Amino acid sequence: MNPDSTAGMDGYTSQFFQSCWHIIKHDLMDAVIDFFNGNAIPKYFTSSAIVLIPKKDNPASWNEFRPISLCTFFNKLISKIITLRLGPLLPRIISLNQTAFVKGRLISDNILMAQELVNDLHMKIRGGNMFFKLDISKAYDKISWEFIFNVLELFGFSNQFIRLIKNSVDNVWFSVLLNGGSNGFFHPKHGIRQGDPLSPSLFIIAMEYFSRCINYIFEKCPSMYYLNKDGFPISHLCFADDFMIFCNGGLKHIKKIKNFLNNFYLESGLSINDMKSSFFTSKHFTIDKINKVSSITHFVHQSLPFKYLGAPIFKGLKKSHLFDEIIKKMTDRISSWEFHFLSYGGRLTVLKSILNSMAFHLFQVIQPNASTILRLERILNKFFWGSRNDITRMHWTSWSKLCGPLNEGGLGCKSISDSIIVSSMKMWWNFRKNESLWASYMNYKYCKGKHPLCCYYKHGDSSIWRRLCQIKNIMEPLIAWGINSGDCFFWQDNWLFEGSIESLLSTVSYSNVKVKKFFQNNVWDIQSFIDIFPFDIISKILKISLDNQRNDHILFKLSYNGNFVFKVAWDFIRKKKNVTMVFSKIWSNNIPTSYSILVWRIIKKFIPVDAILWKKGFYLPSKCLCCYHIEDINHVFINGPIAARVWIWFDNFFNTNYFSGHLSFNHFLTVIFHNTTRGHIKIVTAISLIWFLWIDRNDAKHRNIPMNHNRIIARTKEKINSLYKVNLIHQKQLRGFKFIAKKLNTNIFDELHETCFKYVIWKKPNLHYIKINTDGSISENKYGCGGILRNDKGNLIVAFSSPLNKCSVLYAELMAIFKGLQICLSSGYFKIWIEVDAMLTISCISADHIGNFDTFYILKDIKKMLSHLDYKISHIWREGNSAADFLAKTGCNLDQFTLFHQNNIPILLRGIINLDKSGLPYIRSY
Repeated sequence: MNPDSTAGMDGYTSQFFQSCWHIIKHDLMDAVIDFFNGNAIPKYFTSSAIVLIPKKDNPASWNEFRPISLCTFFNKLISKIITLRLGPLLPRIISLNQTAFVKGRLISDNILMAQELVNDLHMKIRGGNMFFKLDISKAYDKISWEFIFNVLELFGFSNQFIRLIKNSVDNVWFSVLLNGGSNGFFHPKHGIRQGDPLSPSLFIIAMEYFSRCINYIFEKCPSMYYLNKDGFPISHLCFADDFMIFCNGGLKHIKKIKNFLNNFYLESGLSINDMKSSFFTSKHFTIDKINKVSSITHFVHQSLPFKYLGAPIFKGLKKSHLFDEIIKKMTDRISSWEFHFLSYGGRLTVLKSILNSMAFHLFQVIQPNASTILRLERILNKFFWGSRNDITRMHWTSWSKLCGPLNEGGLGCKSISDSIIVSSMKMWWNFRKNESLWASYMNYKYCKGKHPLCCYYKHGDSSIWRRLCQIKNIMEPLIAWGINSGDCFFWQDNWLFEGSIESLLSTVSYSNVKVKKFFQNNVWDIQSFIDIFPFDIISKILKISLDNQRNDHILFKLSYNGNFVFKVAWDFIRKKKNVTMVFSKIWSNNIPTSYSILVWRIIKKFIPVDAILWKKGFYLPSKCLCCYHIEDINHVFINGPIAARVWIWFDNFFNTNYFSGHLSFNHFLTVIFHNTTRGHIKIVTAISLIWFLWIDRNDAKHRNIPMNHNRIIARTKEKINSLYKVNLIHQKQLRGFKFIAKKLNTNIFDELHETCFKYVIWKKPNLHYIKINTDGSISENKYGCGGILRNDKGNLIVAFSSPLNKCSVLYAELMAIFKGLQICLSSGYFKIWIEVDAMLTISCISADHIGNFDTFYILKDIKKMLSHLDYKISHIWREGNSAADFLAKTGCNLDQFTLFHQNNIPILLRGIINLDKSGLPYIRSY
């Protein structure tokens, strides 16, 4: 739990409980157990403070505040435990129409689904198409407790669980915080707390009753359904308490819906806010009919476009005015920071935050046109260079040229155009994943059982489908399928991980046959394809184990975990530039961002020294502030009188000989940064000197304070000491130059020379257990794995080494475990202890990890073998895994899989085994 979360009435935050865990853990655990045994929480532990958060600027009424409950830590802890238990159940009981607070469901799915349905709004049908956009008034505050408990009972939750919910929900006392003080102490009669971790889960379970009732009404009267082109019928969409009902516009149907809403209010206590709710109609509705609908529902009639969950929903061409609100939203966010005195680093951080939020929400549901992108980029560029409404500053370059990775000369931002392309790729990923209502609808409407690559955009299709068709040829080759149940396409999908069957055979197939058509009793039906495919393809197919109890897994070929990763996709599609050593090393966590940006600006010549201003057309007299030379970059930062003294000190400080008055700025940095790692003390010192040279130059120019090299050096040393105090300077940053620590601070010197080490001891397994130590190795383009099996006395049973084809380190580690398990199962060893030196390997096997493009099938086979074993898996430091490390390196130099027994074991390995058996420790320094 977040240690910085706001405290409740008792004043204790999560941090107190985490810090004092060793003192209070037994009492706290006893209290939790007492609650789950069915006992109520004492009154003062359930008390909550209500704080009112304004929904908008300058609120004028109580309705314009949102009440948030500040619960005690114990209350939040209980709620969190129940929520974690409920979490895995929610996807199984909550309809796909609801996308809020359910793991794996996205707000973007609802927006895309709404846009797709609105595209068919004007289709001709008796009664006409229409939809309602409903707003529930104070949903959390007004929901009936009895209604929640009844719905839980209808879902089949046990009486014991419902009693836990009752003890959590209705055993609540409130006090209102006004002007910093608590007022009153009262017990509510209904509602759930905003701020309680359990509230969202309870709310969507209760609202599932609404969803199922709506579906039941529509199924009983199919003529109520909204007519769409080629899709399956959909009655409504939900996101928490935000509802849209799509229906036929017949008056009798509208009355049915209105009657249901009235009855729902009587049962749940949730009423529809008539003032905020609205309805939208087909263009075929007459004014008279619109008035009748309004009189029945008391809702407001509105016209397209409208905003839904923060995105514009429209029909027809995308016009620039649709994005005015997005432009305004970005402008407002930036304007809120304009009058703060932000450095370049601060402004860059703000811009990255804004861009990330837009990329992960808006761009995934809407594709701005070129003019909107240009407007957005101008706003971003203006803010970065420090311009605002009343001040215009020089824009040294355009926003698009600022974008790109740090090591390629960019500022680590993604261009808006690239973000939109990657968002389209994510949309295709979700479409092919086919786990949402939107994806199912799009597949049904546009593919009709065919592979999406065989389906194309036609005139009249939606803008969403057009966007998918534009990106499919980029994204589809990056997708692979891990076979289990065989529901993916046999010919077109890449499930062999070497390309689709049709690409391997250099053919084109329009067949819609699925992989499972070649199964028989959960094994491959060899006879069905033995005469069709060449032997090499058949052998690859037969290596794949099947599991018809699990779904096929979609895998993103470029990512480490098989999931779609925005950053990885962006790196794939962006236009790449040359990586330069200087740009790579000016950025580090222990270098202030503003310092790095200054150096970046100097390299790019985006800095207002006189010589550069001349090139921009500002022809002013020029004189350096430390002598009579013309002011240019090299003079100010490298070879001017003040700069020269600073760099001579730098050479003396580090016992180096870098400085030469004839080097350019870029060349000088290249010399200093050579053979150093990012964040090294030498780089930090050099960049700090450049920063304070610029500060001193500005003080001389604007405040008439003469430049002084001693002041620059003193400021630099002070800055490095301050970085040490906040743990940004460590031993590794002083590698090769530890002697300078004493020049900076005696404490740094003393602490750096404290040697830290630990003992690493290989332990024997328990009686009747077999211990397997494994490892993978990659060396000079050679790949191998190895492992060793030992009994409870530490004696060798068997060891193995094997060469591998080109692969990742993780694959080599997993292959070693796979081969070790094969030996165990074939030898009849069923009680095993697996020990490896790679934590990533353990997390892949222990967690619910499906693997990536490289490891999916081997990880599946390992987990299948482990299901037949009594096993445990643990980590040991590399030093204690020396035997397996030796065998893995041996495997790199072998031609085939090799077993080692007592009679052919290498001498060095025999020595390692004897050391491990005797319990002698290895020394690990750090």
